Amino acid sequence: DLGAEAERKEAFQELFRRYFAHYQKGQVRSMPGLLPHEIPIQYEFEVPKNMYDMKMTPELLLMRGGISSTDFAKALGPAFDSGSPWWRVEVDGIGGKHHQVLQGLPEANSVVVRPRTVLNSSLPTDLAKYLEKLKVPASVHKQSFQFTLGVPLERIGALLKRMPHMHKRHAETSSFCRQREPSPCSRQYEGLLLLCQMVLEQAAKCSACGFPKRCQTPWLLRTHIGDLTQTLQREERERLVEEVLQLWGGDEQLYPKGIMDYLHFPEMAEMGGMVTWSHKKELMEEKKTSLSGIHRASLVPPFVVEDVPHLAVPSTPVATLPGKLTETPDFEELLKQDPEFATALQGAVANMIQKLGLREAAGPFDWIRFNGQGVTHLLRNGFQDFLDWEERVHDVAGLQVFPTTWGGSFWHHDISDPQVRQTFDRRKQRFLQMRNENLLFIRVVNGTQEVAQIPDLYSALHARFAAVGRVLLLVLIDMQDSEREVRTQDLGSNVIFACVHHGAWEAPVGGCLPEEQARERLHLASDAYATALSRALYLWCGYVSVSPMAYPTVASLSQQLVPWSCPDAKYDSYQPYRSMPTTAVAATLQATLPSIAPTIPALQAVNLRPLHPSRITQVVR
Repeated sequence: DLGAEAERKEAFQELFRRYFAHYQKGQVRSMPGLLPHEIPIQYEFEVPKNMYDMKMTPELLLMRGGISSTDFAKALGPAFDSGSPWWRVEVDGIGGKHHQVLQGLPEANSVVVRPRTVLNSSLPTDLAKYLEKLKVPASVHKQSFQFTLGVPLERIGALLKRMPHMHKRHAETSSFCRQREPSPCSRQYEGLLLLCQMVLEQAAKCSACGFPKRCQTPWLLRTHIGDLTQTLQREERERLVEEVLQLWGGDEQLYPKGIMDYLHFPEMAEMGGMVTWSHKKELMEEKKTSLSGIHRASLVPPFVVEDVPHLAVPSTPVATLPGKLTETPDFEELLKQDPEFATALQGAVANMIQKLGLREAAGPFDWIRFNGQGVTHLLRNGFQDFLDWEERVHDVAGLQVFPTTWGGSFWHHDISDPQVRQTFDRRKQRFLQMRNENLLFIRVVNGTQEVAQIPDLYSALHARFAAVGRVLLLVLIDMQDSEREVRTQDLGSNVIFACVHHGAWEAPVGGCLPEEQARERLHLASDAYATALSRALYLWCGYVSVSPMAYPTVASLSQQLVPWSCPDAKYDSYQPYRSMPTTAVAATLQATLPSIAPTIPALQAVNLRPLHPSRITQVVR
């Protein structure tokens, strides 16, 4: 049956794509907006092997490959229900005598949090309740409980200096870096030199055949060294291999007893009956092709929710919920019946919605520029002049830009083309005809001056859509000193203002070419926006017990924001910049908001920029 064969191949390709998407992106154990003294932390607890001998099932096999859903967890029993928003239960692999086996164990993984969150939340007690439910003894010999810390590269030297067997290498590396010609090492480069030496030294001393990570004690480096090198200057990247080998000074065989490898997709597919031996060679070649993109992909982290539970983002829709942001019933209630994400988008938000699997159809505002007054104008007149432009096209960085009569601009579409105009006519009709119990609109303001226009925007949205659904509006405000969500009493609970840390647009990015840096900046901003979206969803669901700060009016909120601006949406791209230097802004806020300052922790770090996640070294103890 050709139809059945085509469906089987399509299903297999989808499985293949999701498997590699899971392992390419990894799990970044970091978060934006950290203070200089703060280190993110994440915990893992493995259930004792003798308590859960799980037989292989299709659900378990898929979970071993990083593909899971609520239905899978239910099928596997109570061991996969943590009962806590702070912990998610996944499958950890089991090693046999010579190779990894298909069976797995439940492993409770915490979300990434600040240490203070551990002390002031239910995170530890929730773990204790989960272990009590599974009847895990209070004292278990040689049980696997570990923690992972996100340590900036420049602080690695101070960490490794505390390890007795690294004292000599630390001193030699510090001396080498001070005397190096033509210029001394940066602190980041010195930290990477030490890390590489530690990995090589431990690999050469490995006395048993096992997983390579077992030899890395007491600290295990979790960040891909290839990713870390991308944060270095080009000259340092070119010298890294030679100088690491020079400082290590060893010539021993690495892993002299051999290593135990993990199961990969070809083995799992074969053992799971998805392919036969004759297909394995072809599958291995496809795997090699897929892996070629890992380095680039691994620099783009999944979003991390700080101080609220993690949101699982499967790659494809599950049931009727597109993208299935979470497996929490409250979210299903909020976003049920294929919720509409009507996004008044600039590029980073469009990219974020697409990455979360929520962008099933294009909208009229996707990948165009506009100001607040322009979008309100279009909502009130039913998009009558949406495609009217000023008949003078200008060039920006090789792009033809069409400025509109209502204050926006088209950057990626030739709206003089009749087919393009027909496409946008369909998009605007789809937008205006949306019907749903919950309609979520996302707006990125073009500067603090636009915050004052939000009441008019929400009024226009409410007038247009209130008869067909609940109108929710998330307002993203870039370039702020802290990440927080606030409400105003005059607009009520359906409107949330999310402050986005300025690091999303000012933190260093990798890449040598301007287009590479622009892509990396887009992903960095997308991740920051996803964090804000996830926290807003938790608030709308009532899933967070602490209510956000509420200002009396939008005007009073505007006065407390860090001032910033953006070029005219009619002629320029989205390039946010602060209206005052960071230090001056913070001084102004501290002078005018003494009672609120403690709730804005980033005021303490006004001269620092948060580290890009690819510069965070993940170390597990």
